[in-house]
Amino acid sequence: MVSEAYSFWDKFNSKYSKTWSSALRVILSEKEMAFINKYFPKSDKLKVLDIGFGAGRIIENFIKKEDCKVFAIDQSINMYKFSLNKFSKTKNVNLAVCNISKEDLPFKEKFDMVTAIRVLNYNENWVEILEKIKKRCTKNAVIVFTMPNKNSLSRFGKADYTYVRTTYFEVLAVCKKLGLEVLEINTFLRLPNKYYDLSNNYIYVKIILMLEDLLYFILGRTLFGKIFFIAARVK
Repeated sequence: MVSEAYSFWDKFNSKYSKTWSSALRVILSEKEMAFINKYFPKSDKLKVLDIGFGAGRIIENFIKKEDCKVFAIDQSINMYKFSLNKFSKTKNVNLAVCNISKEDLPFKEKFDMVTAIRVLNYNENWVEILEKIKKRCTKNAVIVFTMPNKNSLSRFGKADYTYVRTTYFEVLAVCKKLGLEVLEINTFLRLPNKYYDLSNNYIYVKIILMLEDLLYFILGRTLFGKIFFIAARVK
């Protein structure tokens, strides 16, 4: 499973940034960044880690913070080369190639915040990875990670690669087992991905957003949501 996803993303590499260029994807990205920023620690000289940095979307969010040192890993060499060039003139950004599923983190630091967005689901041992992450966190550090919802309607769709899904209650059980205090679990979309790329037409965008808002109102934060966004604090 890991090698399958690795091959896909290594070939995709720099094109991944274009995935987030449609009008709806931009809005979705803003929602995801707002979720991360909501739990960004309020202290000085923070050290943050982004796992699976890809084209640097979350790194860009972190470097806007004052007095923040950013560390990031990705197992794709091509993603690494792309982002290394992208952030070559940016201070306090440290990138490394690492397969977190099999390797230890290449940094000695302990982190005040860790993000693992759209990455743990490529690994059967995602719980072990989460435990590994926790061990490299400071007390009261926040970990923000995502996992696909096993009960999402999107499970009937066809993906370019296979990945692990979980449930709301399994997430709660895993966090409890690892000694993580769940701060929030949320989802931001229920409609299939293809609807986010079909058109940038203003009316179309408004209709899709209204549908998502309606489903959120009817079904609540997580029911049938596609991807769980989880914020948890290290006890």
